[in-house]
Amino acid sequence: MLRDQSVQHIIDTCANLYLNGEDNIPADVADTFTLLIEKLKTCRSNSVKRSKERSIEEASQLLKKVQQQQLRVLQIKYILPLVRLLIAMQLEMPHISTACRKLDQMMQQLSEVNRSLVFEEMEACVMTLVDTEQILSVKDLQIVCMLLEDSTVGREVWRQAYPSLLCKVAEVFPVAMEQEATRNREWCYLAVKACLQMFQLLQGEVAPLVWEKDSGDLAVQNILRHLMPSSSERAPTGTPAS
Repeated sequence: MLRDQSVQHIIDTCANLYLNGEDNIPADVADTFTLLIEKLKTCRSNSVKRSKERSIEEASQLLKKVQQQQLRVLQIKYILPLVRLLIAMQLEMPHISTACRKLDQMMQQLSEVNRSLVFEEMEACVMTLVDTEQILSVKDLQIVCMLLEDSTVGREVWRQAYPSLLCKVAEVFPVAMEQEATRNREWCYLAVKACLQMFQLLQGEVAPLVWEKDSGDLAVQNILRHLMPSSSERAPTGTPAS
């Protein structure tokens, strides 16, 4: 499963694949992909946000040099590892919005070639967040918010899986707000943020559950019951509003 693989392992898989593609991948495409992987490696090794963003921008420009027709004739084994790497890097830095959006643009280019592949890989990853008995952590909620706000593919997956997402987010509030003295402000803030993003970005799916009198959705009722006291809390210091 993607979230269980290290990003470095996926990078190594990609690098070896494109270096040893032989006659199954055009030399110019293999060279471009190899340079692209190097840019993404540079991004991971750099701790400075702007440097990370610059490396991803350079990787994005390299991918744009590959023509759509060249991508279409590639075997899936050359596309799949790159898709997994782009998703894994989004999950690794959900707090860097600009970088995640640039990675999403790269996934959109690959999605034009094989939409079902990109969607299924994102779906497999997203479902690991909701198909579990564990409460969503702070990092999980950061990923939820990033996929809603900064990932076109992630948002489409959430659009289909919104009932599960509502239930998982609803579980956070009573635990995070159980005791005033131990209340985790960032946890509460991110849960509220996820709710507001769902109400805005998945409006067609979520709004009827909020406004229809007989919807009877327990997850939404629980969220609304906790939302007002939570939103009155000031966001944690240093946490961006979006």
